[in-house]
Amino acid sequence: LMSSIACHAALPQKVTSYSDVPKTYWGYRTIMQMTAAGIFKGTTEAVNGVATFSPEKEMTRAEFITASLRAIYPTETKNITNGKNKWWDNYYTFAIQKGIVKRTELDGGDLAKAMTREEMAMIMVRCVENNGEKLIQRIEKNQIPDYSKISSYYRDYVLDCFSFGLLCGVDDKGTFNPDKPLTRAQAATVICRLIDKDVRIEVEFNNNNQGNTDVGENVVPQEPEVEENIELPWENGGKKPSEYTWDEFQNLNEHEQEAFFEWFETPGAFEAWMNQTQGNTSGTNGTYPWEKGGKKPSEYTWDEFQNLNEYEQEAFFEWFETPEAFEAWMNQA
Repeated sequence: LMSSIACHAALPQKVTSYSDVPKTYWGYRTIMQMTAAGIFKGTTEAVNGVATFSPEKEMTRAEFITASLRAIYPTETKNITNGKNKWWDNYYTFAIQKGIVKRTELDGGDLAKAMTREEMAMIMVRCVENNGEKLIQRIEKNQIPDYSKISSYYRDYVLDCFSFGLLCGVDDKGTFNPDKPLTRAQAATVICRLIDKDVRIEVEFNNNNQGNTDVGENVVPQEPEVEENIELPWENGGKKPSEYTWDEFQNLNEHEQEAFFEWFETPGAFEAWMNQTQGNTSGTNGTYPWEKGGKKPSEYTWDEFQNLNEYEQEAFFEWFETPEAFEAWMNQA
């Protein structure tokens, strides 16, 4: 009996309130909603139901991506365990698998850094689109006062995030603060809007089609993702992608980065270039264990998969013809 009582007492208590998030706090409702959903937890253990949330604490890229994945893939993420090298490794692999993030983004996968607000917008747009929503109408650039401060790579994502009603800015003018780190309160709020349309921002469109914003109505054609007949830098007498530095690559816009990656004949060749430019010696230089006469990825154990580096894990996933095939292996392993 005593051991049962001790075991029960060791269980974490359910959070009923946060001492640093009063009911008057601007993000109170969404923070509590995300806590009840199990997507966010307190930063301290609850005592008599009361914990702390640290609403103004910066959120890392790894933390935000993980919370976003749990929001839109609640069933699948239950099977994801922490990685052996870095706790987020398996979540990062899953995010790449689902197209939430690309291997070339976020400084090549440096998830320990704080997530900026413009990076958050990119993740959110991909999450909402993976949820089956399509953007029909986009706000005007002049509706965001500091639009010019947004990095070119993220501008369309920010516009789309505002247009989906996921963001409204940090003041009544719609100021975005693109390079500011994302706080835990902001993260909880935007993820709550991702999964609960009832709490989204009512969007005002400054054009002739104002009001025709229902998802599903083809009111305003969406801007094409890729413009035709655009000359790429290396097609204009410039140096080849293989001669670029990492900073030069980062300064390309999204479409140029996609074309940059496709310039390399294989993912391994691109990764070898990335390893060299970033001084990373842990890459594979285009050759993976299963290409050296080793057993196929489908024959690997989970521990063997965990011992691969991040580039090998990404290639490991790509070896499977479909995401479902990889998931079937993961569940079995």
